[in-house]
Amino acid sequence: MWKGPPIGPDLGVLRTPLSAHCAGRSPAPPPPFGDLMTWMIRPDAFVAFENEEIRNSLSRYIRVVRGEEAPLFRIAQRIRVDISGGLWKAHEEGLNVMKEFLSGECDLEDQGQISLLDVKIRLAKELARNCRLCEWKCGVNRLEGEIGVCRVRGPRISSAFIHMGEEPPITPSGTIFFSGCNFKCVFCQNWDISQYPESGKPVSERDLSIMMDRLRRSGARNINLVGGEPTPNLPSILAALPLTSEDFPIIWNSNMYMSEEATKLLIGIVDLWLPDFKYWDDECARKYSKVVRYRETVTRNLKIAYELGDMVIRHLVLPNHLECCTKPILKWISDNTPNALVNIMAQYRPEYMARNYPEIDKRVRRDEMVEAYRYADDLGLKWRSVS
Repeated sequence: MWKGPPIGPDLGVLRTPLSAHCAGRSPAPPPPFGDLMTWMIRPDAFVAFENEEIRNSLSRYIRVVRGEEAPLFRIAQRIRVDISGGLWKAHEEGLNVMKEFLSGECDLEDQGQISLLDVKIRLAKELARNCRLCEWKCGVNRLEGEIGVCRVRGPRISSAFIHMGEEPPITPSGTIFFSGCNFKCVFCQNWDISQYPESGKPVSERDLSIMMDRLRRSGARNINLVGGEPTPNLPSILAALPLTSEDFPIIWNSNMYMSEEATKLLIGIVDLWLPDFKYWDDECARKYSKVVRYRETVTRNLKIAYELGDMVIRHLVLPNHLECCTKPILKWISDNTPNALVNIMAQYRPEYMARNYPEIDKRVRRDEMVEAYRYADDLGLKWRSVS
């Protein structure tokens, strides 16, 4: 995978008026999404929004891409809340207002002390002070540079560029690759980013906002937060959003190992969830990614995320893991997140330390993929448009 040059602090600030949505005006039209050559590379992305399966599952995301609706973080920026009863209570009340607004049951009123987005920023910093951003819950003071399992001291960007290799409705995608990860996957294809949190360039919240705006203006349909893993950088990501001047849908491209509190902070921010659902068997998660309580954590977070925001779930089929992981995962998706699109991925290749595990030191077989697709069809999953 090509990683373009970092878009960082040396590129300057482009000043444009504050988002029309945030100012209460009609939204400006979205930027043109690339030139003819861009679409020749991915003609399936060009016509993705005409696909019925995609339109039905990603309807709000599509409207945000087209500039017909505000991204959720702009709505969170406009909702005002009273914090006298505490930040978490204010957060819950603000989310209730957002849900009512999205369903057409209320208008936004300029009442309250601070915005819902500002509440989220404060709460994220509280989580980082005694780190509970992910399910490891290390308890270190990330605000003072202490390090936990992920070893991330502060946000560092490996690369930021227009990605032409994502799912059709996501491409072209403004991907921002964060260094570091709270997993230690033995087959990681981005191990040079995920396992080296000191790689890349350190960035400030202002730098992140500049990257987001420039990617959108350059033709990105979205801002795609990935890595590595974005979760350790949640406080900086949230703090960067009010500094942006462009409107864009936010994609959370994650292993979904966030704490329950961090997941709730992402509700009302993320327009399109792009989670990895790697394992069903916790022993597989422990063996290959060195994490505990995987299934409990990821299924909990997927249920929370499914409440608000569209979703494309990625499942990478591993060799010899059809019965222990792939089939139970697909069944769970069918039972719990039936409107989500599902990318059943055949791209596994033995990378990094996979050679030390003979059972996965090989490509997935064709008959395994055929069986996974057949089972998905039997369950009625929506997979063909994104797999």
